[in-house]
Amino acid sequence: MNIHFAHPMYLWALLGLAIPLWMHFYHKKAAKVLFYSDLSWLEKIHQEGKGLKQVQKIWLLIARLLSLIFLILGFANPLGPMSIGQGSNTQLVLYVDNSPAQVIGARKAYLEKSQSLPSSPNGQAQLFFNDFESQDFEPKAWPQIREQWNQRGPGMDLVKNAQVLAHAQQIAEENNQDPLLYWFSDFSKNKALPQFPSKGNYVIHPLKGIDSDNIYVDSLRLSTKFIRPNTSYELIVRLKNGGTKSAKNRQMSLYLNDFKMATQSVTLEPEEVTELRFPFSLAKSGLYKAKLMSDDPVAFDNSFYFMLQSSAPRKIDVVGNPQNLEKVFEQEEFFEFKAISAAEILPSHLPDDAFA
Repeated sequence: MNIHFAHPMYLWALLGLAIPLWMHFYHKKAAKVLFYSDLSWLEKIHQEGKGLKQVQKIWLLIARLLSLIFLILGFANPLGPMSIGQGSNTQLVLYVDNSPAQVIGARKAYLEKSQSLPSSPNGQAQLFFNDFESQDFEPKAWPQIREQWNQRGPGMDLVKNAQVLAHAQQIAEENNQDPLLYWFSDFSKNKALPQFPSKGNYVIHPLKGIDSDNIYVDSLRLSTKFIRPNTSYELIVRLKNGGTKSAKNRQMSLYLNDFKMATQSVTLEPEEVTELRFPFSLAKSGLYKAKLMSDDPVAFDNSFYFMLQSSAPRKIDVVGNPQNLEKVFEQEEFFEFKAISAAEILPSHLPDDAFA
């Protein structure tokens, strides 16, 4: 059982504890003899016991030393105990959240975390990522784990907390032991921390998230159910700032077939949600490629692609004299109005989508 640190180089700073010790003993100088011409001046000096002064100096020394020790340990980032060694039957499970936000957005912190693992060459563990269902679960040595961690690309699969815990429990049962899971993830972006069982050991290692604003499309909808050509509508876009900083005057643009239709500015605090309304119209019937583009620093989710399609026109066939019925539909481009004879209402003459 040993304690390992994410940044062990900071432990060298413990040598600095010699400074307050030196200061403490340096001030313990030998007494000097001072000659006074008149001893009556000394009668007004407040007398204080030597023992009380010594106690105060000792507590001050201890406070200085403890402050420095806790400060240095905080920078070294202790990762907790780990009992892995040669001949150990304990199967350690490492789950690494390789979401795009980590692998791409916060890549430096993601790679640095792989170097925080124990340096024992005989230690082994089972490593899995967000697509763990398709991975090899054979125990791997630490050099192999670091190499696989650093070469791993972003995983788009969403893994639920219950899946991770169930998988760690399954490995523990196969090895007749209690679960031992090390969980590496950006927990600050999750809605809640995992609910860990009472049995087993679970160690959380937060991965540093993206220290920036991150505007992304949460959902979108249309202002109406039907889209007719040459008619103005609104696309309602729900945006969220999933970053750690305020998004100020970020631009969100709507494109149709790579042509910019509209651009709006948005300001959002972290975790704040808002809606933007983009006006648009389709020149003709058909399918349109659409996308929403933002300009925040987190580039991997700056593009949101979707399709817009105008509703197909309805064919209205009227048998005989339409009289005033034609006036109902003649101003509506959504309807194709036509007067037909009784002979044309045979199924062989009518189109499949006609309404008579």
